[in-house]
Amino acid sequence: MYNPSRGGRAPDDLKNALLIGIESTQGFEEAMVDDLVYVNAKTARKWTAMSKHERAIWLTGQLWNCSDWMSGTWYRMLDLPDGNKGTYGSVSRFIREQLRD
Repeated sequence: MYNPSRGGRAPDDLKNALLIGIESTQGFEEAMVDDLVYVNAKTARKWTAMSKHERAIWLTGQLWNCSDWMSGTWYRMLDLPDGNKGTYGSVSRFIREQLRD
């Protein structure tokens, strides 16, 4: 079972939600719609009670330490600064920084 504080391989629905946010033409937060992430019933209740901004923060937190490598196609879409690794964790940390603006 995936533990966000320890990292490792994250569930596909979390990674897919991040990719949907990256791909969105309306912005990352706007892509955080009600039916985007359902890991289990407890998470679904929590997710639907959150604002889009809170969902974006939660999702990037869930993937913060994820060591799975992101496809180069997706990674290049972000135009990350040199030195960033292409893991979902590093991309999540980059996106979280952008959400603070």
